[in-house]
Amino acid sequence: MGHFMLTARPLVASSGTTTVAPSDILLEQLIPWLGLLLLVVIVGGAFVLMIRRTTKSQGPGQGGFTLEDIRQLHRSGELSDEEFQKAREALIQQARSHDGESDQPPA
Repeated sequence: MGHFMLTARPLVASSGTTTVAPSDILLEQLIPWLGLLLLVVIVGGAFVLMIRRTTKSQGPGQGGFTLEDIRQLHRSGELSDEEFQKAREALIQQARSHDGESDQPPA
């Protein structure tokens, strides 16, 4: 454990030439990879947050028809009176169950 100590200055050999400590070489090779790993973690985290926000903003009631949609279909003649009433009741029931209410009126 003691032979890989971090040093801030190069070692000088007895012949007068400058050598670099093995720990400095290791650190030089490791820093770019650590930077790349940090970048991957940050980009991945941002991607996950973006996906979560997108799926959270698309709540359960945003995929189907609204009451106004079925009213327009009824006005244009694409839904009969009976179909309109059934669709309207289904939407109301869905809204009540989504809000946690039962279809029983309050006592």
